[in-house]
Amino acid sequence: MKERRKGERRSWKSTPKYPFIDSEDAAVNSNRRRTVDRRYNSDTAQTDSNGHSTQSQQLALNWNDRTEVLSDTNPVLLAGRCSPCSFIVNKKFVSRKHAQFEHRDGSFYIADYSTNGTYLRWDNGAEAHLVGNEIPLTGNGVISMGRPITNNVEGLIQFHCTSDVQD
Repeated sequence: MKERRKGERRSWKSTPKYPFIDSEDAAVNSNRRRTVDRRYNSDTAQTDSNGHSTQSQQLALNWNDRTEVLSDTNPVLLAGRCSPCSFIVNKKFVSRKHAQFEHRDGSFYIADYSTNGTYLRWDNGAEAHLVGNEIPLTGNGVISMGRPITNNVEGLIQFHCTSDVQD
């Protein structure tokens, strides 16, 4: 590709007209830079003959009759006790921005940003205590923000990860 001098650079005065065909002969229907699917590792993602993902992954979080679902279309969820959080747990021992749940590279992660930490227990009995780090979430279990699980029976968040292949 020949180099362009500063005065010869392209200038976009308007948005491109969709649909159009790109340099790889693929139809472009929308801005691809903001598409979540581009972050998937192509080795792990299952696709159909049209290149669409056939795998539906979800992380369901349940607390006090409230359910929040993390998925491809809703990849980030912040939990804490302040209003910018999408999952509000109004307890004294929970930080304002306590933890972040994220769907990235085909997996779910929980990252702790709190002072008191986050406690996890999976259904198989495995436990973890996060303080300022992150861990992948798989399967089912419970999460306690700010207190050990045994001291926080009424404030437990239940999580359930699913990965169902569509027909």
